Amino acid sequence: MILYHFTGLEHLDAIMKDGLSIGDVPTSSTEGKTGVWFTTDQDPAGHGLGVEMDLPNGGRIPNKRAVRITVSIPSSDRKLVSWMKWGRKHCNPDMFDRLNRSGGGKCKSWYIYFSTVKPDQFSNIEILTSTPPRVVFAQLPDAHCSELRTIAPSLNLSWRAETYPCGQNIGLRLLSLRSRIRSR
Repeated sequence: MILYHFTGLEHLDAIMKDGLSIGDVPTSSTEGKTGVWFTTDQDPAGHGLGVEMDLPNGGRIPNKRAVRITVSIPSSDRKLVSWMKWGRKHCNPDMFDRLNRSGGGKCKSWYIYFSTVKPDQFSNIEILTSTPPRVVFAQLPDAHCSELRTIAPSLNLSWRAETYPCGQNIGLRLLSLRSRIRSR
């Protein structure tokens, strides 16, 4: 089964080192499980994923729509569960309804994986934003040579990507649009 996980650029380095393993799967307002959220939908919009935002206390919410990681997990893998089936059985009904509403009707495409997905299981990593941080470094696994592909809408204005053979660092030299506007 082809599945997609969306995350922020800030998390990419740790994900490339340790894999996908940390995710909150709330079962009530005070309890939850650890699992990795996936969807069969390639579009990050409408899943309740936040976009980048500065908080009044100086904190920041990362753009959870910035990176799409593609994996293939056999549907027969017992650690992979349909959110609708699992959530209905294990969640407080109010929490289940609230999470489903946050997904804008796309909750039927959600899956949870209750284990780690190692980087060598990634088949593709795509940067989906046109306003990334200045520099991001990620290490692609040797075992499964994935291509880092940029599909930013304003590629020629805000990105310069340098890719190297698998097993070597991939350096992305990325200029944010805000930096470019200030420098003009």
